[in-house]
Amino acid sequence: MIGRLENLANYTLVDNFVTGDLGPIPFYGAKFNLSFGIMLLVYLIFRRSINWKHLPFLAILAIPSLLSDQWLFETFTPNSNNPQTPHMMMLIGATIILTALACLKRTRTLPRIFGSIIGIAMVGAFFIIHAATINIKLKEQVAMIMDAHYSVFNATLQSGSDETFMYYCQQEKAHCLTSYPTEEEIVEIRDTLGGLAKPAFDVMESGGEFTQLYSLDIQKSAFIFMYGKLDDTVRLIIDFDNLHKAHRSCLIVMYVWYFIISSLWLYGGLFLYWKHIKMFSKRKAET
Repeated sequence: MIGRLENLANYTLVDNFVTGDLGPIPFYGAKFNLSFGIMLLVYLIFRRSINWKHLPFLAILAIPSLLSDQWLFETFTPNSNNPQTPHMMMLIGATIILTALACLKRTRTLPRIFGSIIGIAMVGAFFIIHAATINIKLKEQVAMIMDAHYSVFNATLQSGSDETFMYYCQQEKAHCLTSYPTEEEIVEIRDTLGGLAKPAFDVMESGGEFTQLYSLDIQKSAFIFMYGKLDDTVRLIIDFDNLHKAHRSCLIVMYVWYFIISSLWLYGGLFLYWKHIKMFSKRKAET
């Protein structure tokens, strides 16, 4: 029997899992860079130049924005599975406006050109890293997990060995059944997985012999579901732990790389602009 399951997709738990394995600097550093980048771009939208004395104030303003990501996510983008979606939308919007100002002759200034380059680089880096880690790396890991499950699943289905199957499930910390779930168990599974598992139950209830699916929706319910029957032998696997481990490992890679690349573009861009202004002032003084 599958017991009442805790929803491991809770955002705070995901945060704790990441910082526990990774350390707080890349995790909160990446989130701070994103918030500070938004503040800098908005600042340049309303000002034609950079006053260096204002940068510490912008950094302070970035802290409440950094801590409000969960509230912004639940309020404005509850259907997304990425808690950084509101901040990315703000970064993209600010980048588009600033780039337009940098392209128009009347509003073009050197700080705005540098700011638009930084914004475009940060947006591009986020999408590339997110695609590489979540859309490619995570799906590859999920495919490997499902292949491992299926090899034991199919072998024990053919042999009818319940003991081997349950031992494997115990080792993998997966939730398994060796008989068709009762009505109470079906209700419990539906409550745990939500509407995301409806296609699987449609196959089961129609008398189908095999179905498998997975959900990567970490904000709602992320799981691997596998069901099959052969004559009177039934196998059912619901795996949360392995998928969440795979997701956490991808989050670690994503936050480390985004922290590194966003730091290079954001602070490196500001440093290059400062050097450029310093060299220009020096040449002007010499002439």
